[in-house]
Amino acid sequence: MAERPTYKLRFLDPKKRFPAMPEQPAGRSYGVVWKLFGEDQHESCYVVEFVGKSHVSLLGYVSVSGEVYKVDRPVSETPLPNDPDMELVLDESDSGIGEIVVRGANGTMRACARTVGSPEGPMREQSDHETWNSTRSLPYGEFMASMFLRYVIFADSENAIASTADAGGLDEGMQNVIDKIKLVKLPSRSRCFWALTRHRSLMLSRRCFTALTMPRIRAVSSAMPPPL
Repeated sequence: MAERPTYKLRFLDPKKRFPAMPEQPAGRSYGVVWKLFGEDQHESCYVVEFVGKSHVSLLGYVSVSGEVYKVDRPVSETPLPNDPDMELVLDESDSGIGEIVVRGANGTMRACARTVGSPEGPMREQSDHETWNSTRSLPYGEFMASMFLRYVIFADSENAIASTADAGGLDEGMQNVIDKIKLVKLPSRSRCFWALTRHRSLMLSRRCFTALTMPRIRAVSSAMPPPL
């Protein structure tokens, strides 16, 4: 995969770094920038990953009309694709509620979240459980950008990891360990967590190795019943 180009931020360029989201990779920083490439009447903002203190790489383009597109270059250089990767669909009878739909691997759009609030005012996610977007109200552009990160960018990374595992990218012994650990909760005294859940990585968190080594994991695994 080609490396994404980066773009330098000028001191007065408007930007915002988001607080860390549970789904995002550790050690990375994401947010939005405005008017980095000049005036664009269709632009709400760009979704970006911050690279160091003064550069960004582009991840998405939020339009003022409710669509978000995957991009890695400004639209002045590369036209937007015909179809968005995420879209806000407002209720026909009440514009204060709506749904977020995302494009699946087969190209069809599917609903993934409910929203409350108007694009003209603050918006948040409506969920039966607490999420990053249900606990904060954000202006339209920031809301759409953060939902795009969670439901498209981070979800794509998670799906890629899952596909690697499903395709036999792990040795049989390690795959068995993963399958068994998924079925149980490790003892709290181990002070260890499975990084696949938090950091979307096919390895244990570095914090884990001080308390629970790979031989120990395999020993624990061998004593567990096989997955049903």
